[in-house]
Amino acid sequence: MAKIVLKGEAREVSPKKSFTKKLRKAGKTPAVVYGYKQENSYITVSELELMKAFKSGEKVFTISTEAGDYDVIIKEIQRHPVTWQPLHVDFIKLVEDKEVAVKVPLVFKGTAFGVKNMGGVLLINSRHISVRTLPKDIPTSIDVDVTSLKISDTLHAGDLDLGTMKLESSKMQLLASCAATRASVSAQGAAAATATSTATEK
Repeated sequence: MAKIVLKGEAREVSPKKSFTKKLRKAGKTPAVVYGYKQENSYITVSELELMKAFKSGEKVFTISTEAGDYDVIIKEIQRHPVTWQPLHVDFIKLVEDKEVAVKVPLVFKGTAFGVKNMGGVLLINSRHISVRTLPKDIPTSIDVDVTSLKISDTLHAGDLDLGTMKLESSKMQLLASCAATRASVSAQGAAAATATSTATEK
């Protein structure tokens, strides 16, 4: 997939809310780019292009300015509590040989053994984890295999094989668990009662 490019335009920094409100009304989202050992850059990006970038699922974007192009990741997004409109974005400028911490979505793969064979249900507790890696190795998502989970089993962030990536989240962050349903508990109880009755008759 081609890298997503956002055109960045330099903006002045003003404490007046009316100034940033005017920018947003013109379809521009205020943003700041934090650089490694360099001054921060204050820019605006097209709200429409920014929304397209969000929906793409990509983690790394290119900011194109008159001064040059550079790759970034999103550090933080401030949104309107009702409309969900992006109000402000913090970007981190990437340096090729410097690791960066990034939040990555999880994609759960397979059907848990406890669901398929024991009548249980899979509970998803976390859909993201934070990892630290080089910019070139930032993944769009991380696959999580849940096929081995039986009833009462749990899966934590520390159980994942992340390859060269380093886990930033807590190792004990609960990702998923397999739990019994009322129906499965009733079925197990009935089976146990039948087994006991059969043993008694013998």
